[in-house]
Amino acid sequence: MTIPTQVPEELVAGDTWQWTRSLADYPAGTWTGVYYFKNAIANFSASATQSGTDFAVTVAAATTASKVAGTYRWLLSVTSGGVRKTVEEGWVTIEPDPAAAGNADFRTPARVMLENIEAYLVDPTNLTAASFALAGRSLSRWSRADLLVERDKLLAEVRAEDANARADAGLGNPRRLYVRFDRG
Repeated sequence: MTIPTQVPEELVAGDTWQWTRSLADYPAGTWTGVYYFKNAIANFSASATQSGTDFAVTVAAATTASKVAGTYRWLLSVTSGGVRKTVEEGWVTIEPDPAAAGNADFRTPARVMLENIEAYLVDPTNLTAASFALAGRSLSRWSRADLLVERDKLLAEVRAEDANARADAGLGNPRRLYVRFDRG
């Protein structure tokens, strides 16, 4: 496994997080680095260690397991003597720990909405589906025609997500038939 050379765009709570960073103007032998992460709910930091002239970050799985899922703004601050500078910044999404109790739902938001709409269309008395809110309105406040239109949009989105997931896994298109002819 290759260690990223920047904060990854996505991290998973409960996993060990690792990355390195090379900053020619702020070598790790002269400067110390700390990454700060913050969103509306939580904040935390990760100290970088020296690896030659690079900064190396490793955050143990036991530490990341307690991190709250969400999108965080991060800043890299370096310090040398009495000088501190913020030298980089970006965004990272922390996904929930899949091993933690209560985090077993891996459905995308589109799939959750689609399943609730379909459940409501089948049974409008389904209180769980009826109380689900879409665009700020509970499903019981949508007309059946509007729900059918929204369902079709979400169905296309979920199919695209599934196709992308299959492609990412190297499984190819399930609608394409591959044939090989052997001489024999």
